[in-house]
Amino acid sequence: MVPLVVFLLALVTPELTLATSPRHVYKENDGRDGRGKTETFVFRLVVRDSKGLAAEPTRSRIELRAGRRVVKSLELWREALSGIREKPGTLSADTDALYALKFAFTEPIDEKIDLVVVRLEAGGASAYLDVPVAEY
Repeated sequence: MVPLVVFLLALVTPELTLATSPRHVYKENDGRDGRGKTETFVFRLVVRDSKGLAAEPTRSRIELRAGRRVVKSLELWREALSGIREKPGTLSADTDALYALKFAFTEPIDEKIDLVVVRLEAGGASAYLDVPVAEY
């Protein structure tokens, strides 16, 4: 009986895949002359499910890293995720996505952030993505 329950749970558990839009994420200096003390980077986390199941986001953990060092860690729950959730438009390359979560960060240049690690939990499933952040 237990294998049947496991099989049935597998049918209703989403298989999440994550990507970013744009595909390459760049950070840009916030100063008018390019010598500001902060830099900003923005991307959408595009969420797909290979089974076509609805998978509402319930929790996300985001780490901003510089090399191996964790500079900042954030945890967002259902209410916060609903505020940054959007559906890609019909002309978007991501029209097949369940939704996208828009992230924007402004961080001190001295931190030298070069990677964002995103873990998303939705519909009883979880997935993670390493997002390299390059200089523009």
